[in-house]
Amino acid sequence: MKQRNTIFYHICALATVAAWGVSFICTRVLLDHGLTPIVIYIYRFSLAYIAMLMLSKFKIHFLRAADELKVAACGLTGGTLYFWTENTALSLTLVSNVAFIVNITPLLTTLLVILFSNNERFTRPMLAGSVVALIGVSMLVFQDGFAFGGSVTGALLAFAAALSWALYSLIFKFLQNKYSIMCLTRKVFFYGVVSSMIVALF
Repeated sequence: MKQRNTIFYHICALATVAAWGVSFICTRVLLDHGLTPIVIYIYRFSLAYIAMLMLSKFKIHFLRAADELKVAACGLTGGTLYFWTENTALSLTLVSNVAFIVNITPLLTTLLVILFSNNERFTRPMLAGSVVALIGVSMLVFQDGFAFGGSVTGALLAFAAALSWALYSLIFKFLQNKYSIMCLTRKVFFYGVVSSMIVALF
């Protein structure tokens, strides 16, 4: 039974990776057809929020004020900032470049958790992997020299997206044991859409 559950979770993880990878291509197609990065995000996550609201039978939960602010911060960093920088990067450089740089998100997340949490420690394998990842990203970002323009601008925005998601993961870590994932994710979508609409106005 345990082995079956493990296989199921691996399948879910593979499906998530596949869907996430396809989203890069879909976003690029939408950008090529005239949609702006912020509008793409608003459409995507408005639909996601409505779908999750339906799954929760339209039950709205209010958290403590401090936690509500943290969830709002998650919506800003993991929603608006992440997808705006990522989608803008996709309009400036190759999809493969953006996908590669955004893949350093786990590394950045680990570094932030180590800095702000006493439960995580830096190990030698983690250090080795971090060095290899940083070298690879540096080679990609500065492949055409240090002139900050064109593909370099897109690469830097992709890095900003990775950093935004790492901040989101750090904040989310302090909330995930207090409330259900469904409740938190739905609220993150809501605050992400709201903050994106504010950004879109300007």
